[in-house]
Amino acid sequence: MAIDDLIKKKGFFKKIFSPIKKILPTKTSRKVVLYTSLALMYLGISGGGCGSKTATKPVIPNVAPTLDYIADMDFDEGQTGVLIASGTDVDNGPVTPPTFSTDNANFVQIVPGRFEWPAGNNDAGVYIVRVSMFDGQDTDSQNVQVTINDVPPPNTPPVLDPVSDSEIDENNELVKILTGSDFDLDPLTFKITPLGYFTETTPGTFKWTPPYPTTDDPSEDFFFIAEVSDGKDTDTQGFKVKVNDSKLLYKRVLSGFGDLIVKNPDGSGIEQKITDTPNINETNGVWSPDGEKILYLSDEPGYNEVYVFDVRTGVKTRLTFTPAAKKNPKWDPNMAFVYFEDSDEIKKVDFPSGANEVNLSNSFARDGFYEISDDALEMLFATSRYNGGTLQIAKMDLTTYIVTRLTTAVGEEEWRPTYHPLFPHTKFAFQTTRVAGRQLYEGTLPTGLPVNNVSQDAAFNEFPKYTLPNGTFLIYKWGNNIRRVNSGGGGKIDVTTSNDVIGKVLCIPNAIVYSKDLGAGILALFKANTDGTNEIQLTASNNDSNPNHK
Repeated sequence: MAIDDLIKKKGFFKKIFSPIKKILPTKTSRKVVLYTSLALMYLGISGGGCGSKTATKPVIPNVAPTLDYIADMDFDEGQTGVLIASGTDVDNGPVTPPTFSTDNANFVQIVPGRFEWPAGNNDAGVYIVRVSMFDGQDTDSQNVQVTINDVPPPNTPPVLDPVSDSEIDENNELVKILTGSDFDLDPLTFKITPLGYFTETTPGTFKWTPPYPTTDDPSEDFFFIAEVSDGKDTDTQGFKVKVNDSKLLYKRVLSGFGDLIVKNPDGSGIEQKITDTPNINETNGVWSPDGEKILYLSDEPGYNEVYVFDVRTGVKTRLTFTPAAKKNPKWDPNMAFVYFEDSDEIKKVDFPSGANEVNLSNSFARDGFYEISDDALEMLFATSRYNGGTLQIAKMDLTTYIVTRLTTAVGEEEWRPTYHPLFPHTKFAFQTTRVAGRQLYEGTLPTGLPVNNVSQDAAFNEFPKYTLPNGTFLIYKWGNNIRRVNSGGGGKIDVTTSNDVIGKVLCIPNAIVYSKDLGAGILALFKANTDGTNEIQLTASNNDSNPNHK
């Protein structure tokens, strides 16, 4: 029977309080006992002799946990934000200790109540994070504003691609193209210091044309710094430019004897006499590949012998000693040998000793008009060994000395072969009598065939030379004038029409140099573009001819 039913039952209080009246005489004390008893009955204590069942224990209400205040947070990308959650639970609720959580998965709970967010490069922003404290039954929560500041990633410096050293002659254009890379894909800029030399014509492309005279030494090294920048960092490399002194070397005849003279190719500067020997004829000067020496012929012994003059030291050295007239001296491109013609034979000696003379012709035929390839591997020359006395073009391997015939025009003279500057083992030109007068032909290496008549007229054409640096045109003498034709034929123009050009024409980069008769046999040197424009006189009326260039 429930307690409420007992209380309502008739006679309940009388039965309970009759004994109490005997013990507690006052009404107030009896009420205290009554209410205490009722309270105990509600708490489940048995009513004894009332015959009732055991009462249900009442549930005490849970006191919710209290989450301590968490201030808003602010930190940078690349840092770790730390959120500390704490609180109190006065009645130590069903779960002890309470648990903490957030609604943002970026916060990782390291230990109870400690959350960490390692902010990455793309985490910048403002986040509202709900932090909760749970005691197993109730929860307390609050919102925390988390601000992650955008921090640009550290800059990766750009990388400049390798920059090579260069070598250039005065008055020739040097092009340097700078390239680089940047991991961050930042726009790149380039420069070359010191300033005042290279000019940037397009982004990353720099040009410099060393003027006359950039150096008066045979050569001089100039040092530069190439730089790439991404606007924040730079990468640099040093490089060297070797500038070769560019000079004209020519013969001047006074009182019937020749001396060798040096001057700037634009006619500027002071002339320098290489030889000044009265009553001795010195001719056919040729610059060495390194620009420091001059090969020439001198009749000081009584007949032409080959000499070398050291420009740096001023010392001259005789290289040949056989009693026969030498002509047409030339350098081995590697300066290991000196070549020359001797009595219709082509020979060589070691350089600088002049020892070990070798007869390359080794034939009873007439050999001459030779030219050495720039890689020193072979030689073109004219020879009569095939045609009963008339000259044909042949090629000699300078390692094995094997000779290969290149032209087969029976009964015709073919001579003065010259290599194409860009394709020395593919194309060559020569002069021939195959057609009326003298014609200029081009042949194809390694066999010599096919051949092509590029001059296409009946005039007296001779001394073919390819223009420099690319061999786009052939320059040649046409009587006492100069003509130009495209390599391969066509596009023929008259470079001069004054009918006063004497001797061969020298091709230098983007120009030609030649001698003109000013009257009474007085010669002067002139220079012009390959089409004849911008002609200037380089030397005074001093009987100058036979130009050579370095």
